[in-house]
Amino acid sequence: MPCKLIHGIDLTQINRSEFSTPGFSSRVLSTSELQEFETDSNKNKFIAVRWAIKEAIIKAISPNIIGLNDITITKDDCIYKWINHPAWIKDIVISTSIEQDVVIASVFGVRTDKQ
Repeated sequence: MPCKLIHGIDLTQINRSEFSTPGFSSRVLSTSELQEFETDSNKNKFIAVRWAIKEAIIKAISPNIIGLNDITITKDDCIYKWINHPAWIKDIVISTSIEQDVVIASVFGVRTDKQ
C-alpha cells in the first residue's frame, strides 16, 4: 500500500480577539476538549494551541475536509495527540512551541492511499 508523508504548520497569537468571542470555543473544540477547556485556567492559551494544531492538521490532510470540532486533541504530560484520526492517517507527530504571545504547531504523519 503506497504511503505519502504529510505535513502541516500553523502559527497564531494566543490573544486573538476571536478566541474570546461567545460560541467560538464550541465551533473549534470537540465535546471532550470543551469539558477540559471549561476547567483550564488559561483559556486563551488552551484554545490557541488547539487552534494551531487543528489548522496544521487540516493543511496536512488537504484536500480532505474535516471540521475543527471533529478533531480531538489530548495532552499527556507534554505530548499532544490526535486521538480520533481517520484510519488512513498513520504515525502522527505533533510539535508545538510557544514564544511570548505566539503558538506554532507542526504536524507530520503518513497517509495511506486507502480512504
